[in-house]
Amino acid sequence: MHCDHFISHGCRSCSLLDLSYSESLQRKRDVLTQLFPETPIHPFVECSEVGGSRIRAKLAVTGSIELPTIGFYDDQQNTVAVNDCPLHHALINEFTTRLPAIIREVRLKPYDMTTDSGELKFVVLTCSPTHKQLMVQFVLRSRESIDRIRSLWRKMTDADKQSIAVLSINLQPVRSSTVAGPDEIVISEQAMLPIRFGNTELLFGPQSFLQTNYEVATSLYAATGRLLQDHSADSILDLYCGAGAFSLTAASQARSVLGIDISANAIACAQEAADPRSRAPALERTAPEAPASTLQPGRQEPRNKDTILQREHNNHANAQFLCRSLEEFTATELATHNFDTVICNPPRRGLDAASVTLIQSLKPRLIVYSSCNAKTLHRDAHLLSPDYHIEYLQPFDMFPFTNHFEVLAAFTM
Repeated sequence: MHCDHFISHGCRSCSLLDLSYSESLQRKRDVLTQLFPETPIHPFVECSEVGGSRIRAKLAVTGSIELPTIGFYDDQQNTVAVNDCPLHHALINEFTTRLPAIIREVRLKPYDMTTDSGELKFVVLTCSPTHKQLMVQFVLRSRESIDRIRSLWRKMTDADKQSIAVLSINLQPVRSSTVAGPDEIVISEQAMLPIRFGNTELLFGPQSFLQTNYEVATSLYAATGRLLQDHSADSILDLYCGAGAFSLTAASQARSVLGIDISANAIACAQEAADPRSRAPALERTAPEAPASTLQPGRQEPRNKDTILQREHNNHANAQFLCRSLEEFTATELATHNFDTVICNPPRRGLDAASVTLIQSLKPRLIVYSSCNAKTLHRDAHLLSPDYHIEYLQPFDMFPFTNHFEVLAAFTM
């Protein structure tokens, strides 16, 4: 993949870009082999089209209203200007090139970390490659600009609103390395972006976890489905279920699936995707009006609102979701479900103590573990080793030309 930003030493996020693709995969495989020297490792699932493979971008915004700088923070917290990252999906790059004009139109003063002043901290863009739509999240320091962003939405054309399915504002009032704050205000009619992975349509809110490489994520979910089928998984507990990607993959073949996550937004997305009749309370919404737009030149097109908001539902009534922490459960409470399989997709820090204790108490015959950090997977494998061994281990190149990768592991007793 050619990247002028890397060649000029401007952006070095893709730290392995000076290697060939096969060399970058071998380096990652060497890391996995060192951690699991006695475990057979399946071939790397490659990313066939690295360019345009990333469907989420978290863009920092600095500078001024008239001359904003849009890109990524480096190690010194300086913003490296990148508005055409070759990794990003084309829809993300197209919107990024329009951002300076939008910032000027809405008078969104970029945030200055040194003085803790300004309003616009980040713009988070999520693309649905299957629906050709974007979710746009403005991360603001305060509520000062909310009405102007609402006005922006009201003036958008119908064509704009078809391409930008979700527009939201996140409030992050504190000076923090964490991109988003807890408060989310959805401006658009829709609060969830649909993305189809194989035969399953998932829904994602502005704060939902999302695997950023669409092609490789599709392969990851398909491989998980095959593992579950091969082991005749019937009653499944999905820990850290997020928006339900693994749960809904499993629900197509298992008798019952229970997904648990502490994120109310993620659980709302999972419930809606599984069965629209079991809707959770939505995010805060505003009812937009509909006159003409100054956001993007173009003709007005007729729009049937009900048609635009229609989507295919999975109708997996056998998948249930709960917004609770594991500390709220007792092993006895969950043991009554007789789970034969546990799926877990924890953050980089790996399984927390409550998850390990719960798994050891439930003693499922199969654990399917998706990890973005091979080191914490190795640690957790050691914690589970008195009862389980790794039967299957396969790496997925979810993050091409970086040192990161996803690993799918199957533990059996």
